[in-house]
Amino acid sequence: MDQVLVIFAKYPEPGSVKTRLSPGLTPAQAAHLHRAMTEDVVSLHAGNPAHDTIVCFTPEGSGDKFKSWLGERARLLPQEGDDLGGRQLNAFRRASDLGYEKIVIIGSDCPCVTRSDIESTFGNLETVDLVLGPSQDGGYYLIGAREANATLFEGIEWGGQQVLEDTLRKAEAAGISTKLLDGRLDIDLYDDVKTLYSLLKAEEAAGWPGPVLARATFEDLDCILGAGD
Repeated sequence: MDQVLVIFAKYPEPGSVKTRLSPGLTPAQAAHLHRAMTEDVVSLHAGNPAHDTIVCFTPEGSGDKFKSWLGERARLLPQEGDDLGGRQLNAFRRASDLGYEKIVIIGSDCPCVTRSDIESTFGNLETVDLVLGPSQDGGYYLIGAREANATLFEGIEWGGQQVLEDTLRKAEAAGISTKLLDGRLDIDLYDDVKTLYSLLKAEEAAGWPGPVLARATFEDLDCILGAGD
């Protein structure tokens, strides 16, 4: 296998994950939602025979917790780096050292990313150097490349609204060919949670499975947001 999907995931401790979802959600609710999204993302993509899957975890030392939680569905590697750019760059380098020629990274807070999105990314990497999936906050929910290029991860204000734009500018300056996927929702703010619930509720009403196979996430959100329906 020459292609791998790397899923960035943080262990769901209340008060340490998805803190920007409060006060809409309590810290415990935010952690539980993060757990459900991670389980959906790993269950969907780690079961795809078209690629290998690595869960790149944080915090340091939580590997045993992840193994107990996620089992043997994906290889586990720790995240390394001082910021998101450094962690992504190191993940690309580690995957390349393991022999993978096409590498894609997504987060565990992106339950709207489908198998088709991932397979399209690997296909696009046959002809371009870099694939990015734009998110609603000015960043990207997916990055795919055939090699680690430090230029793409340095001097970026991570969490700002210009992440995608700055990355594309750096790629153009370095002569790196790019392809943009369709936009997808990632979950950073409480408004994103409400949007996701509406999307999943429409899929549930239309009859599962839909294009977004996030059943655990829907059930979690339905308990929280649909309690008054």
